[in-house]
Formats: sequence, structure tokens, C-alpha cells
Amino acid sequence: MILGIDVGNTNIVIGGISDGRLVFSERISTSAENVPVIFSKISDRTFDGAILSSVVPSINSTITENVKKQFAADVIIVNPKMNMNISIPERVHAEIGSDIIVGLAAAADEYDAPLAVIDMGTATTIFALDENKVLTGGIIHPGIVIEFNALSTKTAQLPEIVEIEIPEKVLGQNTAQCIKSGVVYGHAGMIDNILSEMEKEMKTPLTVIATGGLGRFVTPICSHKIIYDEALLIKGLDYLYKLN
Repeated sequence: MILGIDVGNTNIVIGGISDGRLVFSERISTSAENVPVIFSKISDRTFDGAILSSVVPSINSTITENVKKQFAADVIIVNPKMNMNISIPERVHAEIGSDIIVGLAAAADEYDAPLAVIDMGTATTIFALDENKVLTGGIIHPGIVIEFNALSTKTAQLPEIVEIEIPEKVLGQNTAQCIKSGVVYGHAGMIDNILSEMEKEMKTPLTVIATGGLGRFVTPICSHKIIYDEALLIKGLDYLYKLN
């Protein structure tokens, strides 16, 4: 079993991975102070190695030091120069997020290219690979929670939305319903339009895979055929660890 570590802007998620399957997981808000806290929850476990995907580089050294000290395991850090089954142009090596690399590598291993991967977390990202599995580009859009928070914090009368769900219909009958409908259906419309424009630019249909916990609320109401794969990043971490 390997230790997979996914550091996002909002949460640190760690999990035991065996043959692309998540054995267990723990989650905590992202901060350097929380690194030893989350690892203390799995102090009784052992691992053959670890792999880290992080969009918060400032805490990477804290994580690798804790893993080496507590589990005597080396940590592979996901980066665009590692062994993988996709090609990432050198011009974006300094910018591309490791979560995007993991998602694309996992998708290219399991699904037919050309393809696009939608990752719905703090931000919603959509990145595409051509038929040769070369990264062609993508988009970064504010995520659903950011949109909900923006409406409640930047207005005087709109309430905070705590529970996210698929609206029963587009036409909301009260303020909360109107906000949910606007954000969720609006997000679905954004995704559909972006995918259509990507297919026009690339001059080909795309296999579309979505991941991220919020994807289950949006992909069912998109008009494009979208495969929802909640375990995509876990499978990607496992795949990249084996390659490296």
C-alpha cells in the first residue's frame, strides 16, 4: 500500500492506495500546522512509499519531512518532468498544477484520447489532451462554493447556501432556490459551452471525464456526455507512483 497525499487550496486529503483502490482516507483544512495532525491519525499504519500532489508548494517540505520521520518512506512529488503517459509542453512546466497532471495522466491511462478532464473543487478546471495525448490547453473557472460565497458575502440580502444539491427545476420559487438554480445550472451551462468551444478549436469530439466531489451535482444536468469518475485522482496517484 502507498500513501497518496493531495494538497488542495482548501483541504489536505491523505489516503492509503492499493492497486488504484482507496483503502482509507482522512481530510483536514490546508495549513502547515495541520500536517502533523492529519498524519497522527494514521500513525499505526505502514506504507511502501508515498506520492504527493500539491498546489500549495509552501507546505511540501513539511509534508515530506513528516512522512520520512513517521513512516520512513520516501515521497515522490508530482511534477511535469516525471515519467507519465502524456506530454506537457515545456512552456507551461512552471505553471501547471500537479492536480491537473494527475487527472490527465489517469484519464489517458483509462479512457480514449482526445479527451478533456473536468476537476470540480475550489476551482473548476477543464484541460484537454489531443489524440497523441499532448496537453493542448484548458480553462480555470471559480468553483461552485466560491460562487455561492461570493453572493452571500458581497451582497446585503442574499443568504449563505450551506447545502449544495441539484435543483428540481431552473425557475426557483424563493431566494435560496434561485441562488442554487443560478449557480448550479449556470455552472453546467459554462461547462457545456467550454466543451463545445474546445471541440471546435480542436476539430474533434472529446471523451469527457469529470472528477471532484462537486461534479456529481453538475454533470447530470450537462448536455454533453460526461463520465463521472470520483476516484480519478486516486487512480492517477497510484499510476504515477508505479511509473516513477
